[in-house]
Amino acid sequence: MASSNFLFPEGNSINRPPIFNGEGYHYWKSRMQIFIEAIDLNIWDYVENGHFIPTIVVGNEIKNLRKDQWSDDDKRKFQYNLKAKNIITSILGIDEYFRISNCTSAKEMWDTLKVTHEGTNDVKRSRRNTLTHEYELFIMNQNESIQDMQKRFTHFQDQTWYIDSGCSKHMVGDTSKFIDITLKKSRHVTYGDNNKGKILGIGRIGTNFSTSIDIALLMNGLKHSSSSVSQLCDKGFKSCKGYKNIGNLK
Repeated sequence: MASSNFLFPEGNSINRPPIFNGEGYHYWKSRMQIFIEAIDLNIWDYVENGHFIPTIVVGNEIKNLRKDQWSDDDKRKFQYNLKAKNIITSILGIDEYFRISNCTSAKEMWDTLKVTHEGTNDVKRSRRNTLTHEYELFIMNQNESIQDMQKRFTHFQDQTWYIDSGCSKHMVGDTSKFIDITLKKSRHVTYGDNNKGKILGIGRIGTNFSTSIDIALLMNGLKHSSSSVSQLCDKGFKSCKGYKNIGNLK
């Protein structure tokens, strides 16, 4: 299995997200969203919702304004899309770049990569069924260490969570699960059923920094009954002693 440093050669820099060469899409997607939001929330809004084109109403017809007619505010809003396109294209390998090279907006680029690497709803449905079956059969492999099992299960949960919810981060409704947390101004995410949830904060969950998930959202009123490493221990993994209280990882 290739190392994360090989797949993401730029990953050690906090000033640049990892270059995406087609591997580990969900990890890259989450890192990219955090990176773009940290630069400017407005830029991320244009990735999610599409770019701005200055228009004018002439009679009953809406027409695009010529660039020499744009106001300073029009130019500022239009620039967000260009900044988003620049960020996305600057961290793609050559094959991934050519997938989106003809896209005219950052949203079109983002959606193209999403469909390519996550698939359509039919593909997701098929993957969900496969992952459900694999989950039911999940066991600790012979000669597998506790740390390796935890990593494998966490990676497996990540895949299932992405497919079921369409979310790029873990979501938790209980503050006691967090090792540390930073309260955030009110924002929202959309769940897989199109309902919206209010974000109260972001932080790490687990029992200590060596056995934690780094990116988790504290959600207002979220109730969940996800599986965890501790629950695997309860199912009979006696060698899991010491990990019993890691808590829900989903």
